[in-house]
Amino acid sequence: MNYEKEYNDSLYRLRSYEEEFLETFYDDFIDSSAIVKELFAKLDMTQQKHMLFSAFFQMRDFFFSKETGLFMERMAEIHSHKNLGFDIDVFDVWIESLIKSLKVHDPHFTEDTEVSWRLVMAPSISYLKFMHYK
Repeated sequence: MNYEKEYNDSLYRLRSYEEEFLETFYDDFIDSSAIVKELFAKLDMTQQKHMLFSAFFQMRDFFFSKETGLFMERMAEIHSHKNLGFDIDVFDVWIESLIKSLKVHDPHFTEDTEVSWRLVMAPSISYLKFMHYK
């Protein structure tokens, strides 16, 4: 299985369902805990959704390059415990909400699609977790 191709194919399919996908994702993620709900209460969700979809491309690039760059460094700073105060397990909840939403909105979702997203997101999530308490 070419997981790179599967991820890219899935990501581009989602462009047709971007708004619905992101709505499902954020509904699930925000409802996952009181702390997540509190963190998102004052955010501009239109901007947040746009940033997240863009981040999927940046996180894909990090998967391939393994070079942090400004985007990953800034994302780690923004999502740090010092800045937002949430525990590290929120990253695991995030990925599970992502997979649930993919299952709903990617019309060609398979186990290979799930594996591809988990593999591509793994370096970014690992980096964010590592930097979370720094």
